[in-house]
Amino acid sequence: MVNINKNIKIFITLVVLLILFSGFGIVNANNIEHSLKLKKQKTQLPSKNITQTLNLNHLITCNDSDGGNDPFLEGMVITNIPVNGIMTSFILEDTCSNTNNALTEFYCENETHLVQSNHECQNGCYNNACIPNFRYVNNCEINFTNPGTYILTQDLLNCMGLKIETDNIELDCDGYAIKGINTYIGHGIDILGADNISIKNCDISKFYTGINIEDSNYFMITNNKISQVSIGIESNLSDELTIKNNEIKNTLLNFLIIKNANWLEFGNEISNNILDRNGYFYPSGGMSNSAGIELNQVNQSIFKNNKITGETTAESLRLIGGEGKINNNSICTSGNSVGATPDINLISGLYNSSNNQCEMTNINFSDEQKIGPGCARTCFSCSDSDEGIAIFNAGSITANFTNIAQSNASDYCTGNTVTEFYCDQNTNIAQINISCPSGYNCSSGECIQQSTQNITGCIDYDPENNYSVNGLVLSNNAPPTTDSCRLRSYNVSTGWQSDLVDTCEGTDCMIRELTCSYNGELNYEEVGCPQGCSYGACLPIPDCFDSDNGLNYYEKGTIVWTPFNLYLATDDYCMGDSLIEFECIQGSSSSTIFNCLNGCSEGACILI
Repeated sequence: MVNINKNIKIFITLVVLLILFSGFGIVNANNIEHSLKLKKQKTQLPSKNITQTLNLNHLITCNDSDGGNDPFLEGMVITNIPVNGIMTSFILEDTCSNTNNALTEFYCENETHLVQSNHECQNGCYNNACIPNFRYVNNCEINFTNPGTYILTQDLLNCMGLKIETDNIELDCDGYAIKGINTYIGHGIDILGADNISIKNCDISKFYTGINIEDSNYFMITNNKISQVSIGIESNLSDELTIKNNEIKNTLLNFLIIKNANWLEFGNEISNNILDRNGYFYPSGGMSNSAGIELNQVNQSIFKNNKITGETTAESLRLIGGEGKINNNSICTSGNSVGATPDINLISGLYNSSNNQCEMTNINFSDEQKIGPGCARTCFSCSDSDEGIAIFNAGSITANFTNIAQSNASDYCTGNTVTEFYCDQNTNIAQINISCPSGYNCSSGECIQQSTQNITGCIDYDPENNYSVNGLVLSNNAPPTTDSCRLRSYNVSTGWQSDLVDTCEGTDCMIRELTCSYNGELNYEEVGCPQGCSYGACLPIPDCFDSDNGLNYYEKGTIVWTPFNLYLATDDYCMGDSLIEFECIQGSSSSTIFNCLNGCSEGACILI
């Protein structure tokens, strides 16, 4: 039998129907709403929608599998028509055009009309349906057959999990839960052989694995909460991963297991995640001996700004092969004790590490396998009763290692000088000696006013505007005041404002630096702290600092460096489809031009 193209079949069928029945006409389809209702906005139907109607007065039945003129669902029409006294069936299927940007849709109208509607698909045509802007998900049986964005509209309880096997899918749970039966069965979300996948804003619990990824490339797991699972996230044979801003708690075996992840364009990034209590509910009251996080043959990896806390008995981070950067992580767990399994265990591979905070300093790094210290400092908490440098209030410091309490330190006087203890930006105990101003005497660790005489003029104990020091200013028009950290925000009613905070980071993190004006009154200026602010002092800036830690093409970064005592800052930026990416090399700035596969936007390559 000769294989006839589907479009030719449709054409022949229509010709037959036209010959058999008269009454062919043209009808405009206006504002036909498809059956998938959108969460935030109504999806616009494709433009240039032309509808042709066949008047079949002798039509016996007409059945449409997608329920009408819905270009976002694949469907077919089955008609039974008497031809020469014989009931004859015709099947007309919705069909994408050869260019996959238009759709021919068939549906029934009033049970006596067969209608052909031609749509231009704004997002393309796939599997004989237009690709929608959004689709709703309200059950566990959803089939992710078409690319696009899927939005969860309710909690999915006692669910066996969701499976994604189609490329170019974004699942936004919008904070709703996907909850299974117990921690030994199934995957909350199972991604199998699908590329360009985004999972965000999901609350996943009661599965063996929260999110499982197998043989998939270019995926983003962001802003999810995963708890009461055996394994938080597991990935195997999947490249170009981004796992960012997730909260994974109360796992039985592992927070994360990443195996065999290679570098295609941007590298693999695990950053800004909160990971708490691994192995806490192991059967029979025991604890699992699995690593909190295992990176096994992960190349071009960036593991940064993650916080690991809670109970664990094995190492928090296990590295087997691969290479990358381990920077600015806090690994302060309570299960390990000094001399036990190290917090970071480099079994093999080549990793560059810097500024990590760990419970233990005996990190299993050999000199041949690493560059820089495994952990620059131990876990240490510090609290100050008078909240910083406050010479007019006596205070005391309480400081602790993770498991070992340290002695307190209290402010005290030597003559008319107060020795003030406070917590520095690294939560370590610091001290400074400050002489009490005129009219004040030092007593019991604080400066006490001995007379009612007002201070004349203004005294700035930090006259050089040193932003890295919490300075004190005394003025006759204000109480004793110190520099402070401020977080800038925008209010629709009042405009820009800065709020007092103990610590902050990011582009809106400022320091309010107090000064004395020319007429002896208290004044101030607010300047940004590129490295963050802690208790009235900007964190120190290194000779060169890169916010995205090197050649990270997917995240916009800022280079800050200080040549010849000058303060210079430059952002990564786009030039057409190319990215100008900056990094620090031997204390100075260097740039690289990278051609982005999917284009460049706002200083970073586009992932999807």
